[in-house]
Amino acid sequence: MTWAGSAQTSGARLEKVAECLSISERALERWRAAPLAEDGRKGAVKACPHAFTEEEKFVFISKVNTPEYRDLAPAVAVAKLADEGEYLGSESTLYR
Repeated sequence: MTWAGSAQTSGARLEKVAECLSISERALERWRAAPLAEDGRKGAVKACPHAFTEEEKFVFISKVNTPEYRDLAPAVAVAKLADEGEYLGSESTLYR
């Protein structure tokens, strides 16, 4: 950003500065407005508020690794746990 700023101060156009850096003009403008802001791009890594804690993961994995559930498919294990009144997570969560 320092180089880009000094290039513009010397008379270079934003378009040419962005071209030299192989980025878009919009990216330069965004970085100038908030240079230390979080990554706002789509698909950027974000914290998931519904993610399992390490303890919840441990409980879920420990339960499905007991002899009663270990040889069952994830869909069957989750359904069997639900039938017993114990919902620890979904089938897709178990796959993850």
